[in-house]
Amino acid sequence: MQQTLGRLRQRPVLGGRNLVHLGIILMGAFLLHPPELSAQDSTITDPRDGHTYPVIKIGDTWWFARNLDHDQEGSVAANGPEDGCSDWGRLYGEEASRNACPTGWRLPAPDDWEALSTLDVYALMDTVCWESRANNTNASGLTLQPSGYTHRDEHWNRRLSSAIWFHDPTDRRSHWHLHVHGDNGDTTHVFHTHKQDVRVRRFAVRCVRPAQGR
Repeated sequence: MQQTLGRLRQRPVLGGRNLVHLGIILMGAFLLHPPELSAQDSTITDPRDGHTYPVIKIGDTWWFARNLDHDQEGSVAANGPEDGCSDWGRLYGEEASRNACPTGWRLPAPDDWEALSTLDVYALMDTVCWESRANNTNASGLTLQPSGYTHRDEHWNRRLSSAIWFHDPTDRRSHWHLHVHGDNGDTTHVFHTHKQDVRVRRFAVRCVRPAQGR
């Protein structure tokens, strides 16, 4: 193995004020150019509580591939200790959902549904936890979980449906949400907005953010 010999050049030691200046420069660079997620960097950690989530890229958008599990007012656990399945995170009231995602992430918008709607609905669904799952492939990696929803204090459709909040930032009076049933209901899925009972229901949250450079 070849080696290049030469005089070692001593580098100045950073300390005190120099370290402070360097830290400011690095922080500024991070904020201007946040790291791009890639297939090799496919998890994020929520700094608020240390929970780690798998993320996947669909079209021009990064999606959480697991339900948000940040404990905050207006949310309840999606599954109890009797559920020996995957971690289903928490279910959130509509107002709580709108500030539930970590910094840099947000609720999906109706436009984000457009990208998902081009996929086979079974490609969005977890292959383990649904009561009827023979056609589920989870080919997208989104891994929608059958966490159901709560209506007031009752938990409905556990293992039968996935209900997820969306939000239209141009119309705060809308109540967009997605119901996915696959083979567990009369329809495979419904994406809609309505006022009836929605304010007393809690759905799951999947956070999104645009891919960098788009």
